[in-house]
Amino acid sequence: MPSTFLQGISDAKDKIAEQAKLRRLKILEQTENVSEYIKIISLLYRGLAFVVSIESLFMSLITILGIFMVSRKVFNVTFTVEFAIFSAGCVFPMTFNVGAAFKRREKALELLATIKSNLISLYLMFVHFDVQGNGEAAQDVLPNFRNLVRHIEVCLRNSKEVQYTTPVNFEGQISGERSAAHLVYDDLAIIAMKLQKHSFGCFGYEHDDKAVGTATQRSWQFLQDLTVAFEEIRAIRFSSTSVGLRLFSYFLINVSCVALSPYWASFCRQEHFVGGGKGLEDELGLGPARGSTFSPIQNGEATSGYGCASAYLVGLLFTFIVFALYRVQSELEDPFSGGSDDSIRWERWKQQLETLGKHGVDGPTRRAGTPMHGRKGEAEG
Repeated sequence: MPSTFLQGISDAKDKIAEQAKLRRLKILEQTENVSEYIKIISLLYRGLAFVVSIESLFMSLITILGIFMVSRKVFNVTFTVEFAIFSAGCVFPMTFNVGAAFKRREKALELLATIKSNLISLYLMFVHFDVQGNGEAAQDVLPNFRNLVRHIEVCLRNSKEVQYTTPVNFEGQISGERSAAHLVYDDLAIIAMKLQKHSFGCFGYEHDDKAVGTATQRSWQFLQDLTVAFEEIRAIRFSSTSVGLRLFSYFLINVSCVALSPYWASFCRQEHFVGGGKGLEDELGLGPARGSTFSPIQNGEATSGYGCASAYLVGLLFTFIVFALYRVQSELEDPFSGGSDDSIRWERWKQQLETLGKHGVDGPTRRAGTPMHGRKGEAEG
């Protein structure tokens, strides 16, 4: 009996624990569902904020005004055309430019990765091929690497208009008559000079002249690859997708929002005119059927004669769609600015470059700020 009683108590405890576990899992599942709903709402809000810009709102008001002015009780102007002419003329050039701008952005990201990898590799050559083991070479060149990283960012983020002969603003100060690209090449020249300087005394392994030559050759290759990648990404920064195509797209989407007002208003004619046979005018899309009359009541609702819901709705949708596409194209056009969701994340790109000299077996400790003595072949960060 006692053993049965104890077994019953144990089973009850297990059942209570299982029920408590199920309740916790249910609460966790509900919390995750709420989190997913919040993410969806946040995503919808961001999408709405992207589509609804000052420019699109302004042109929406112009579209509404245009439909109102061509409505039946104002100027009474309507026409029907092949809408594909306008839609293809507006959408195709922008989608083409969006594709071209996206490819430029991906190429820029690839080149930035090449620049970063060569910077780190070159610095590690100064660190680990130090024959003397006192970190002199790495300590000597580290400030130049940090300057190079900052100057590359300035050069690529500054406006194109200040990259040739005019002064550029660097950390709040005017840097004379030098463009930011000049500062980058100054840093590269200094690093090359220090590479030449330390090639004889530091690079290589003890009592092995061949290692000295191999390390130096690799270092010069890293420097060359870095320079080539910088010049390629600089060419991307100073160029753009087709300017003429972008100007044409911008002109056409603004004009179309107004020029299509009579076309949007023609929807109201088709809704409000009733009766009559199917005549030549209706076949050609030139107006209501012959013999038809305007009905102030359509589908049980009164019509004002100043446009209809379908005209305003379709006109606004078209306006928001074309301006959203144009905004996508504009933001992809300059991925270096750092001011949009599609821009390059400069803080992430610089994250490891700003901690040069603090990587290795004891890297976490050194990056945490704990002072440590450098080992043979490592530079103090």
